[in-house]
Amino acid sequence: MKKQDFLFVFILIVIFLPFFVSDAVYGWYKSFHYCPVKVDK
Repeated sequence: MKKQDFLFVFILIVIFLPFFVSDAVYGWYKSFHYCPVKVDK
């Protein structure tokens, strides 16, 4: 694998990773902090 290919794959991962991570974290956060009463901070 050339250095250029590695850089390209790395950039793709960096671009798409936040979508998967934020989706998983948001689902976990919703299930963990579920409260029927809305609380304003």
